[in-house]
Amino acid sequence: MREYTIGINEYNRLLLHIDKTFKNDIEKINIYKALVNGLKSYENRVINVRIEKIVQDILKNYYVSYCKRYGWYQLYVSNKCINFEIILAPREQESNKTRFKISYLEDKLKELEEKHKKDILNSKNVSEIVGKFNTALKYFREAERGLYDLPEWLSFSRF
Repeated sequence: MREYTIGINEYNRLLLHIDKTFKNDIEKINIYKALVNGLKSYENRVINVRIEKIVQDILKNYYVSYCKRYGWYQLYVSNKCINFEIILAPREQESNKTRFKISYLEDKLKELEEKHKKDILNSKNVSEIVGKFNTALKYFREAERGLYDLPEWLSFSRF
């Protein structure tokens, strides 16, 4: 358990971290939307290095690199300070050539949007959660002091 309460500085850092997370999520959602809209013509084609050039044309403000790692087809999308890994297709065991399916990207986009909505709902009560944490910490310290007041508490075998 932490030995100190969450003060104003930690609270402000927490809010800044939440804000950065929201901005990253929104940017990643926008990238996925652009990929879903731009790669519709690439549906059912075999995934290879040419997809890197197509995605680079779609995402003009980002650097794009293509990679196949352990059978997963990935794109690394980055700009000055933000990097994203985007999985284009899961591994297919039965064939050595994986075909691109837009439904996989659409499912990932839905998951990201649901996660973002859930995060927004959970972040609305940050001050309430911090208050509960500080209150619980206060009660924990009071209980700890109360235990030390019991006779022979330190020599009592708890296990």
